[in-house]
Amino acid sequence: MDARPRRTLAAILAFAWLTLALGTAIPRANIAAVGAILQVVWLGLFAWASIQLGLVRAFNALTTLIAVRVLVIYFEVFGSLLSTGVGLITGGVLTLLVGWLWHRKTTALAARLRSAGESGAHVA
Repeated sequence: MDARPRRTLAAILAFAWLTLALGTAIPRANIAAVGAILQVVWLGLFAWASIQLGLVRAFNALTTLIAVRVLVIYFEVFGSLLSTGVGLITGGVLTLLVGWLWHRKTTALAARLRSAGESGAHVA
């Protein structure tokens, strides 16, 4: 295994130890949003590891899970605003922004994988 995937897996193990250690030391009832944020970070680390290992399908699945989790977090935080125009406008802007960023980053990632001589599988 190359050095980059090993460093990625080491980061996952270090993050696992850190979250377990902090989870036992800090009362979690006071900071409810931390669980959602940590879940997105976990999924991001695993997506990073999967792309380092060349697992394009796993990367696509994990980034889809990240997008769904961010959407759920959005509805948890701004759920009361959905009946107003502000909620609809911010929801639309957030959706367009995430879609634009996803398209921009996956196109660049696909080009990088293609130039690196990976298999013909496209990221997006």
